[in-house]
Amino acid sequence: MDQDDMYAATVGMGDLLKKSVTADKAGLWRTDHLSFHEGADERLTPGCINLSPCWFQQGHEVLGHAAPKFSPEVSATLKGDHGTQLIISMNLSAILASATLRVMHPALYFAGVDTLLKLGRWARDSGLED
Repeated sequence: MDQDDMYAATVGMGDLLKKSVTADKAGLWRTDHLSFHEGADERLTPGCINLSPCWFQQGHEVLGHAAPKFSPEVSATLKGDHGTQLIISMNLSAILASATLRVMHPALYFAGVDTLLKLGRWARDSGLED
């Protein structure tokens, strides 16, 4: 993986990044338009998005245990035709981030591995292997 791969992945997220910037919405400081500026490279779009492939649905947890009918769902960012391409373009950067986390924070890394294993078992047991 090199800098060209990261650049191509960032350019590929341009539409999502553009949609993320907000104006005049109280409480959305992370995506406020005043926090971003155009760079020298016209192909790079300023913005802020969450790149989590599977996002926890808040409000579906009961006293620390998942509700009986709770089912993880793919994040809205990854739904639609562009989702698969976005995941593919994130692949190398996700591997780099994972390796970095393994070195800098092993406990958090292994908690993530454990969660992925549990999600895999849940998917298998729910007949969602694809």
